[in-house]
Amino acid sequence: MNATILDIRDYNTTNNRSEDILNIPYAYLRRFNHEISDDNIHVIASDKLELNLGLRFLLKKGFKVISYEIANCPCKKGGFEFGVR
Repeated sequence: MNATILDIRDYNTTNNRSEDILNIPYAYLRRFNHEISDDNIHVIASDKLELNLGLRFLLKKGFKVISYEIANCPCKKGGFEFGVR
């Protein structure tokens, strides 16, 4: 399954510099949502609040979010929590 990876964490929290990952922090989603492709989207967030706000915005704008991960989740092995919508 091909999906666009969208990282909505703050710039200073993000440690990935991969060209495959689109980094648009939640605070900038309204301004830069036109840069997100119409493909399926996998969202990376730093916590549940940021994830919920980001998902609400993206779904309201008509984007198809198929999965997500919370990078700072202390509850899962390795610090990541994965989910599928």
